[in-house]
Amino acid sequence: MPVWGGGNKCGACGRTVYHTEEVQCDSRSFHRCCFLCMVCRKNLDSTTVTLMLGKIEGGRRKG
Repeated sequence: MPVWGGGNKCGACGRTVYHTEEVQCDSRSFHRCCFLCMVCRKNLDSTTVTLMLGKIEGGRRKG
């Protein structure tokens, strides 16, 4: 956490992530809107995320 204000940097866009919009995965912080599957680009949450070789993916993809 930075000393002078702000918050962690988003693992996807690189901008500051404030606590109210933060999603943490694999020791990284993300904005909720940036927390997407790297394959199909759908939004993820704690029940649909899977880590595959360092890539964040949706675990229950259909079709």
